[in-house]
Amino acid sequence: MKPRFTALATLAALALGLAAPAAEADVFRASNSLLVQSDNGVDIFVPYAPRALDNAYWCAAGDYVVIRQGRSGRTRLFRASEPPRKRGQGIVFTTDPARAAKNSGLTVFGSPDGTISAGQARSSFCHQDPIFGFP
Repeated sequence: MKPRFTALATLAALALGLAAPAAEADVFRASNSLLVQSDNGVDIFVPYAPRALDNAYWCAAGDYVVIRQGRSGRTRLFRASEPPRKRGQGIVFTTDPARAAKNSGLTVFGSPDGTISAGQARSSFCHQDPIFGFP
């Protein structure tokens, strides 16, 4: 009877959520209401949002780095998924230059590598309406 009791106790613990929690992705809502997910703190995924323009995705990624992670606004933000974004797909960003896509999809004057900082993403793109793209 003892093995049966142990099995029932294990099942009960799992049902109540008492077992060790699995690693979950960090989910954050940016200032423009887009969701941001990250499971390792380096790769940042902004899921598809209907009618959101690409600059809204950059805003959300910048917010995540500065607000959620508490990192400096000078932290470089790279696009990891190749542009253009296909219909119904989100954008993956990274803070690791080795994981950066060849093209960021941005035209950045004065940036030798064509990237922007998290602070610049926030100041340039977070003031815009995420749906229509204008202030």
